[in-house]
Amino acid sequence: MGEARPYARRRPLNRSGTARCREASACRRGGMELVDFAVDIDVSVSISPWVRPSLGDWLNNKKDQFDHIIILKIDRIARSVRHLSDIIEWCEANGKGLLSCEEGFDLSKPWGKTIGKILAVVAEAELDAIKARNKASRETMRKTGRATRASPWNSTPSTARR
Repeated sequence: MGEARPYARRRPLNRSGTARCREASACRRGGMELVDFAVDIDVSVSISPWVRPSLGDWLNNKKDQFDHIIILKIDRIARSVRHLSDIIEWCEANGKGLLSCEEGFDLSKPWGKTIGKILAVVAEAELDAIKARNKASRETMRKTGRATRASPWNSTPSTARR
């Protein structure tokens, strides 16, 4: 049926193999050969999939090497309707499938696209709420005189705490 490349986006401390097991199981159920994993560690889902280190490399340079992208959950690949729509359109234009393990549907099918886009709206709202909470927290800390530090997740080696 084809070759699949599961994609995961994780925080550095979450190195569980559970996602890989689910993605590998999805390949076997679909009669696909698992050719590789792409994992973007500590990469914000709010940036375009085409500029993420691992996924971006696949989409830009290795599209001839796989037939499907398998994701654990939709919010692992996109938290904006625009990014999800772009990924779905790219998959259609390049003859690729996009499968979600957790939600259990194929985003290359009409109903899968519809449900996926609805979930992307929810994920986008969740991302906006997270940003608003973080902003309010920083503002409260600033007003009360407590020091605010950059998140270690967003630091570069030269700015990371030692």
